[in-house]
Amino acid sequence: MTRYSTLVFWVGLTIAALLAVIAGFMMIGSPNHVRKQELDRIRSSELAAISGAVSTYRSTHAALPAELSDLSRGTTLDIALKDPEGRPYGYAVRGPYTYELCADFSLSSEIEPKDRPPQLIFTRHPAGYYCFQLEARPRAHA
Repeated sequence: MTRYSTLVFWVGLTIAALLAVIAGFMMIGSPNHVRKQELDRIRSSELAAISGAVSTYRSTHAALPAELSDLSRGTTLDIALKDPEGRPYGYAVRGPYTYELCADFSLSSEIEPKDRPPQLIFTRHPAGYYCFQLEARPRAHA
């Protein structure tokens, strides 16, 4: 190969590599965007775990916990009370069976079908601080 054809080859290869990187960012997002998506996924998963713990607490104590820290008292439960960035999750009792769980999400989630399974409720949220309205009713006796 001549010196000119070698230069054209390397310039073409460099351009192709740059285009591949740009296409990758367009398809999956920037590293910062992907990081925010992962943090929101963790938040959703931890809120689901907290919700399950609240339901268990309600069924064993006949009342909702007054605060989230009550969930781990006297048990070996390892429930995250803060999000991956160290911000505490919000919790408020609204009635004998109703409560709110809140988190500060980095991104708005994708719109999901209305008939999504109940455990996926935490995957649908706007960006920013958002509260989910939840219930923990006692089990019906058969």
